[in-house]
Amino acid sequence: MQENLTYIKNKKGETKSAFIVSDNPNLSKLQQLSKELGHIIYSIPKDTKVEFNDNGLLIKAIGKEKDIWQFLKGWAMPYECFVNGFPFPVKMEEMWNSNIKVEEVDIEELKWNLTLPWWNTDENKYYNLKPEDVMLDINKYPNHKERIENAETKYPLLLVQTKQNRWLVYDGVHRFVKQILEGKEKVLCQKFSLNEIEEYIPEDYINLFKEWLSLEYK
Repeated sequence: MQENLTYIKNKKGETKSAFIVSDNPNLSKLQQLSKELGHIIYSIPKDTKVEFNDNGLLIKAIGKEKDIWQFLKGWAMPYECFVNGFPFPVKMEEMWNSNIKVEEVDIEELKWNLTLPWWNTDENKYYNLKPEDVMLDINKYPNHKERIENAETKYPLLLVQTKQNRWLVYDGVHRFVKQILEGKEKVLCQKFSLNEIEEYIPEDYINLFKEWLSLEYK
């Protein structure tokens, strides 16, 4: 598969990312390849025009942009989730035990989180299910129904700031959905700004995180 990759280099000639043109990418193979190579790989559908910045990050796509996938050191994610979310792993246990204050947030402010495919229909698929679709017919998705019903709402949601200055529910989407279904108007949350979240990012991702911070989408 490597021979099908097109490599993106910076002005110093260093490889920063790569992409493959495909309408039917092998997600598991690209996931593994990104782990081996250590940089981002993009899967770009045919007839989609793309533009990269000097750091090799995709900043513009015209065409089937919703069908673009990115693979970051073994982590697969649709491009629309990358743009609208927070595309890095975190030290979750440290976030759970942080001293960030717990506060109430209006549910309406967070409902945008329901409109993107953060969930999966099964373990062999990635990011193909929107929480709002589960809420429309919860019995159709027994795995998510069980997780929603068993969610412990006494724990605050962990919110991370996005590039659009919105609050992403990074941990606790099932708890969030449960409270919406219960008719709650506010939820308990801990907010991690882009400055605060750096402390919780694994060392291997820090440089890429700093490049991402300067990213401007077109």
